Amino acid sequence: MMNQTLKSQENASEMTPRAILLSIVLAALMGASNVYLGLKLGMTVSASIPAAVVAMMIFRFLKKSSNPILESNLVQTAASAGESMAAGVLFTTPALLMMGVRDHFAYFEITAVSLCSGLLGVLFMVPMRRVFITTQNKELKFPEALACAAVLKAGEEGDNKDSSEGGGKQIVSGMLVGAFFKLFTSLLGIINHSISRVFTFGSKSFLLSFDTSLAIVAVGYIVGWNVSVLMAASSALTWLTMPFFIDQTMNSSNAVDLIFAYWASTARYLGVGIMIVGGVECMFKVRSSLLEAVKSIFVKASSDDDQKSQDLSTKTILAVFSIAVVCLFLFFKTVVGTYGLGALMIVLTLILAFFFTAAFCYIAGLIGMSNSPLSGIMISCILIAGAALTALGYGNELAMTACLLVVTASGCSLVIAGDACNDLKTGYILGASPWKQQLSQLIGVLASSLIMAPVLNLLHNNTPGGIGGQELAAPQANLIASLISGIFGKADIPLDVVAWGAVLAVVLMALEWFFQRVKISFRIMLMPVGLGVYLPLELTLPLLFGSMLSLMIIYRKREDEHEALTHKGTMFSSGLIAGESLLGLFIAGLSALSFTRVDLVTNPIIAAIVSLGFYLGFILLFRKISKPKNT
Repeated sequence: MMNQTLKSQENASEMTPRAILLSIVLAALMGASNVYLGLKLGMTVSASIPAAVVAMMIFRFLKKSSNPILESNLVQTAASAGESMAAGVLFTTPALLMMGVRDHFAYFEITAVSLCSGLLGVLFMVPMRRVFITTQNKELKFPEALACAAVLKAGEEGDNKDSSEGGGKQIVSGMLVGAFFKLFTSLLGIINHSISRVFTFGSKSFLLSFDTSLAIVAVGYIVGWNVSVLMAASSALTWLTMPFFIDQTMNSSNAVDLIFAYWASTARYLGVGIMIVGGVECMFKVRSSLLEAVKSIFVKASSDDDQKSQDLSTKTILAVFSIAVVCLFLFFKTVVGTYGLGALMIVLTLILAFFFTAAFCYIAGLIGMSNSPLSGIMISCILIAGAALTALGYGNELAMTACLLVVTASGCSLVIAGDACNDLKTGYILGASPWKQQLSQLIGVLASSLIMAPVLNLLHNNTPGGIGGQELAAPQANLIASLISGIFGKADIPLDVVAWGAVLAVVLMALEWFFQRVKISFRIMLMPVGLGVYLPLELTLPLLFGSMLSLMIIYRKREDEHEALTHKGTMFSSGLIAGESLLGLFIAGLSALSFTRVDLVTNPIIAAIVSLGFYLGFILLFRKISKPKNT
């Protein structure tokens, strides 16, 4: 087991020009790639370890550094801020289009709300650092922070080539594979975007389909068997039972349209009910920890003067905080047109952001950022903000916009703070300077917030169906749009279906309680179940394929060996996601320049056979590359 901390070296290189430059580049790239992934699947993946491996590989190649481990740590700090910013923005802002209040992503709006709220998230974490990081809390294990620190240490010590050189090779090879697959799919027309088949039994027809995106397979590998099974199983049950609720004779010619229409108008709201209860359950589970976290902020933590003095200075914090709050208020006022509603929005944002930041940081310390229930917390923010606005008499379209912007600002703030908490723990283990990491987080927030609106517009305007269409369904934003529209009475939501979803969630909670009592290791988590119901079947089945690849590697192995055994596959998966996502943005750019897709395979039967062959071939390649050498 590694030492808890390494002593900082006073003259060690840490915030160097090359580290700052690479931080900006990776923050923008990780943010852009996760926008694509999140819009497609409704999930993002942590950028910390992949960014750390890429930084170590680049700095090892460049050499001439007295301390590449601390440089690399600063780079991964900024890069992960870019990924977190993407989650906060893409889970919320597309709802503006889905609610019909905007027809594009205004650069000023998206940049202002993401930048100001991201800065607040970094600053909120400064006083909380002594609570969650320097004060040793045995309950907070920080699994992802420990894993990232272990990768960085192993890379510096050179005792594990797979952590730096080999890990870097897996990322690069994954990027190439992902890019070529996306090229064959979206530009050359060799591989279909999805493979589907309609099966008819009696008077009912059933649709079975799966998306050929390798990025989704990679996400399944990373999130693991438990989450993938929950999402795939709930989605499969939804899509296999829907035909029995459609009161119409179906045939192969109209079956797909009928099934999708029923799912869009009715069935997916079962998932909304499940996720609402999941959000409430999340806050109930952490209620004690949340109160302790908030109280402990106002109690002087036991910390040495050196550690305490390494935070950003009080003057800097107050100056940046004041600028961010004033700018956010002026932005709110500009959008809604009145000082009163603008003031209410900034008050709601600060209360929700600060309160839920403490909760999110605590959860990140317990289970890591990747497993943190951001959707559940955002649902809670929607319910609170919506209740406050309606109670004060706001109920028009402007109030819907106000509610969404409050949730966007709160969400960006708390997810950036949670990411900062995780990264500061990594830095604490490695002996990094907290103020330099905090400055690196600010750099990551700035770099990623500046590219959010262009990336969203590029994808929306140059992807068939745009954001909200079949290729980029944006399930989280769709959910948020449905909830806000329902709260303000602007949408006809099937409340009976939502209620049945809530009832089903309670049943699942009881089943989870039973599993814990009889010591069954499989966990039943409401948010993955609800998201599975809310997603098309074609997006959840590939998750299952990826998790099976991971399961084959760790099957019958000790739990403490799982991380090391799946390391190669995780690095390759991260590369796949980045490669496919970035080439997807490139292809969208070509479409903006009037380049069109070239369909090299036009016969539908041949196209299906070729697509399946390529897909299976890449899956086998994935399996071969991710397999550890000693198995």
